[in-house]
Amino acid sequence: MEAKLVLKVRVDGRVISKNDYDLLLASRAWGQGVTSADTCYYRSGDDTARDLLAQYGLKAEAVDDLSALSGNGRLVLSGDVADADVAALRAFAEKGGNVILLGQKVLPEQLLPETETTFKEHRQEILTMNMPESTVFDGLDVMDPAWFTDGRHVPYVAFGRYSVDRFSPDVCVLAETLEWHGYINKPTDYKRFGGTPLFSVRVGEGHILVSALRTDAGSFDPVASRLTGNIISWDFDLA
Repeated sequence: MEAKLVLKVRVDGRVISKNDYDLLLASRAWGQGVTSADTCYYRSGDDTARDLLAQYGLKAEAVDDLSALSGNGRLVLSGDVADADVAALRAFAEKGGNVILLGQKVLPEQLLPETETTFKEHRQEILTMNMPESTVFDGLDVMDPAWFTDGRHVPYVAFGRYSVDRFSPDVCVLAETLEWHGYINKPTDYKRFGGTPLFSVRVGEGHILVSALRTDAGSFDPVASRLTGNIISWDFDLA
């Protein structure tokens, strides 16, 4: 439900200052969204991926050997990608599978040779939808994905951002993010201050989606929960 918080300062009955804040009031059920997906897999021992898939009611199968996967369904992984897994991940995607990498930072160099994937670690506070019409942002307003709580620290949404080849037809940049006070004086400045925390790359018949967004915030922030569920069940409609 949309709401507005209005704060006023009055002196002798006269308003001398006023601030308006748009609010989203949401339940845990709204944060779950309506998730559905084809066959899901996660790696044995990846408790974060296992728990997330269960949280959204998605039936998933644990796999010990990623190279044994056929080219169907989607594989959800969290945390760092090991160099030893690159070949299996690419093979799965090339055969038509969709790989969803959550909570990512620096990627193995050979994972996505189709594009540059230079990563800069930074506590990104706001996510800007590059494609708000995409189902990956279903149910969310453009101002919703921002400032996921972090205790007494400054709230943030993502661990950092990537520089990617935006001219490649295989790359789909779903969201943008900028450092605060990242003043852009010329187009090339964007690479210093901005980038994408959420993008997808076509690999053969399938895709590899990379997300540097926080997944831990989903346990207490319904927007974070809704966004993570959307990412996991995304149908790659605009990829």
